[in-house]
Amino acid sequence: MLPAYLLVHQGSEWYNHPEMGKFTRKKKSERVREILDAGIEVFGRKGFRDTTMEDIISETSLSKGGFYHYFKSTDEIMLAIMESETGVAQSLILQEIEGVPVDGLIDAVVSAMMARIFRENPSKKLFVMFFLEMIYKPEFLELYLELERRSFGSENPDTPAAKAFDLIVSDERTVFLSRLNTVMILFYHIFPGKALFRKYSFYIEQLFKKLLTDIVEDGMSRT
Repeated sequence: MLPAYLLVHQGSEWYNHPEMGKFTRKKKSERVREILDAGIEVFGRKGFRDTTMEDIISETSLSKGGFYHYFKSTDEIMLAIMESETGVAQSLILQEIEGVPVDGLIDAVVSAMMARIFRENPSKKLFVMFFLEMIYKPEFLELYLELERRSFGSENPDTPAAKAFDLIVSDERTVFLSRLNTVMILFYHIFPGKALFRKYSFYIEQLFKKLLTDIVEDGMSRT
């Protein structure tokens, strides 16, 4: 079971008192989002290990006491950021495959995987930091494995493409493919020479496509 702080987005709304005028208290989810955005900013600037709670608090409008009501450590903030950002990334992948005809599914999934490697955003540095910290922090590895288990699925399971997608995610080679995709993200964002990586990305794309094709064909043969 995931820690409670990863479910904070389910909090209730704050209220406005008539005598408070134009002052509007934020919802719990908005407070948490403010903290996560500050975490992304500070981790990206200073690095995970060199960031203190005070560094992140100073980037928010919360008091120290109010801040600690939501998070007790930088580890907790990083974990919450990873769940939030992974959910966004997964939604983008699902949007790309929803409505795609079955014969176009493999290309759509490969396209989403390649975009995941090359997409530049402020949180990408944090993914790299998070993956490296998994070596030392069992709770980081636990969250990664949980997110990996959640990462495969369709919001509309009755469509032909979604049913074909189920054949992909039910194969253990998909775990290998997912982790290979993660390794490529690390390579691209850690090592210099991004232009060289992009120049020969065709080979990565063909590897992904070959694996997916084998998985789908094997799955079809079993149905």
